[in-house]
Amino acid sequence: MHLYLAYTDKIRGITTGQFKYIEHRYNNLVTKSLFNLVKDPYEIANLAYDEEHQDIVEQLQQLMAQNKDASNELNHKFGSYWAM
Repeated sequence: MHLYLAYTDKIRGITTGQFKYIEHRYNNLVTKSLFNLVKDPYEIANLAYDEEHQDIVEQLQQLMAQNKDASNELNHKFGSYWAM
């Protein structure tokens, strides 16, 4: 099970039971955050740029992209996050 997160045209995320992945997009800059919610429930250690977690980042990015279609967010009044 997972939860897809969307906030205006700037932030998208996905969470599973163990991980939360978030992307922030501002002025063509993308920053990424990945947290292990089981080992780090206070979301202190950002694992998104650690080599050993890149497979998880890619899996969650794919899951997040699949959810954009189901949510019909491309027609959102705040604009499209995915246009960038």
